[in-house]
Amino acid sequence: TPLYSSAASDVYKRQVLWKTIDTNRERESIRKAVRYYLPDRAVDQLTKSIGDFKASQQLVYGICLYTDAKEYTSLSEDMDLKGLTHFMNKYYEILFKPIKEQGGIVSDIKGDSILALWVTERPDLASRRQACQAALNIAKAVDEFNRSSGSLKLPTRIGLHSGNIMFGDIGAIDHYEYRAVGDIVNTSNRIENLNKDLKTQLLVSEDVIGQLDTFLTRDLGRFLLAGKKKALGIHELVCRVEESDERQRELCATFSSILGTFRGRSWAEAEKRLQETIDRFGKDGPSLFYLDLCKKYRLSPPDESWDGVITIPEK
Repeated sequence: TPLYSSAASDVYKRQVLWKTIDTNRERESIRKAVRYYLPDRAVDQLTKSIGDFKASQQLVYGICLYTDAKEYTSLSEDMDLKGLTHFMNKYYEILFKPIKEQGGIVSDIKGDSILALWVTERPDLASRRQACQAALNIAKAVDEFNRSSGSLKLPTRIGLHSGNIMFGDIGAIDHYEYRAVGDIVNTSNRIENLNKDLKTQLLVSEDVIGQLDTFLTRDLGRFLLAGKKKALGIHELVCRVEESDERQRELCATFSSILGTFRGRSWAEAEKRLQETIDRFGKDGPSLFYLDLCKKYRLSPPDESWDGVITIPEK
């Protein structure tokens, strides 16, 4: 009997072991199948328990990076669906790589736009630095992609903002999406859109760039973005400081000085200096934007309570 009990125990142990192996294999299969559609942290939760996954919403600190391609609409009209799908997959590949290399996750794709996130428990300098570096790397990669794609080009605008977001599964009944929700997400989209007005490529909020001294940025002023109630300080993210040249540093310093003149309501002086800047540096988007404002304000100045904030209307 002891011999039989020992043999039975061994069989049972082997069965448990193989069942554990099979379960782990099944979980790994699930992981491999869905990791293309969900962030790693969501995959980990899903392979543990579907019930826990549905309850996995968290209030966290996040940096949101939003992109949009300028020529997508006309491109989608001119290309057949198969060709467009192939081209867009190549485009997304060059965007995703810098994000993942800098520790971010791609949270959402809509047409030609993506939302990437850096999520931490609390405000974090390292994650903001990573997000800014990813944005610069995306801009460089897109430029190289467009140069190698012949007539098929997708110039890309980028906006970054940070703050508290709700991150996790959003949905009901039988449809859930793992994504970020909150004003910060919407505002990063608004910042990206501001590139259209300023003729820039890469804009970041003060909340993102504050205390980061590794990057050269240009202060572009305070803006009340379309549909928002709170003004934001906006900067153009130019490059890493050690990669900057004298011309870039001079433009940033000159523009900052002109902003002071503009905020001091010296419209004619600011207009003169902006025109000199354009003559020296070329058709600089922010300089042209403020030049138009100076001409407008000389004819119809804002009231005395004006605090230098530029209101961007709905379009």
